[in-house]
Amino acid sequence: MQVRKNPEQLGYTAEELQQKIAALELQKQTMETSEDWARCRNETGKPLAIYARKPENSTPNALYYLGNGETTDEDWDCDAIYLPNDAKVAGLKLPIGEPAILKIVDGTQLVAKTNPNTQELEFIAPTALIEVLKAEQLNWQIPNLASSDIDVQSPNAPSD
Repeated sequence: MQVRKNPEQLGYTAEELQQKIAALELQKQTMETSEDWARCRNETGKPLAIYARKPENSTPNALYYLGNGETTDEDWDCDAIYLPNDAKVAGLKLPIGEPAILKIVDGTQLVAKTNPNTQELEFIAPTALIEVLKAEQLNWQIPNLASSDIDVQSPNAPSD
């Protein structure tokens, strides 16, 4: 907030800084008013790799596969979507040839779909509530998988 007077000191234009502040305010509001953990719904037509955990047990995040048409269990936190090294996602810049993680703010209700025309993944959630991270930005177990590796997995994510 102190940077508002001189946004250039952090490399922002006034408009970019205002967008960043609005995104942070939305994240804060979502986290403060949400009663649930983040939940993910898979409408892609195939398994979706997610990182989830049971918060009350302080279990670490693990990679699970959410079946098509399934939503993560309400008692589990869907912390992130695993994006394989060849993923094509509408509107997101991903590292080329590397996996990426789509981190989700608690309280977000994310829906993953596949665009029937482009075959790109689409994530329905406010962009301020998701962030693309490279694998090295997290201390989670992050394999280097292709989409074809995920497509053959049997769903095993806790779901409703």
